[in-house]
Amino acid sequence: MKESVNFQQLTRGHAYPLFYDTLFDDLRMAMTDEVITTRANGDDVWSADATNTGVTYSGRDSLELIPPIFPKLWRRLNSYSMDSDVGNPNDLREFIEYLNSLREERILIIPEQRITGFDNILEVNGNVIRMIPLPEDIIIISR
Repeated sequence: MKESVNFQQLTRGHAYPLFYDTLFDDLRMAMTDEVITTRANGDDVWSADATNTGVTYSGRDSLELIPPIFPKLWRRLNSYSMDSDVGNPNDLREFIEYLNSLREERILIIPEQRITGFDNILEVNGNVIRMIPLPEDIIIISR
């Protein structure tokens, strides 16, 4: 496993952990240990990561300017920015409601042993958004 591309990307700080419930726990834990070490060293993506500290969103054009964030969060912001049903896609007033309406992902927050929606692990304050748990502390539940 440590020779796999996925593991090497985590080791070098070139990828975020994105765990699904289909991944064996021992593999997830080994990858989590690697992410913790890589983050502590400030390697690559972790040197500028703003997933848990927050980024300012001001519409589609701002997405290419924000620092690195958890890819699933970035993709949801991107889809929000292009959704014609969103009243004002240049601010985050409707974002949590938008995510809730999708009902796409159920998340297990590992430290809390709690299952919830992706919308419930985010915090929006004005136009600043952040993810509350660390990326390695969540597991996406398959449908």
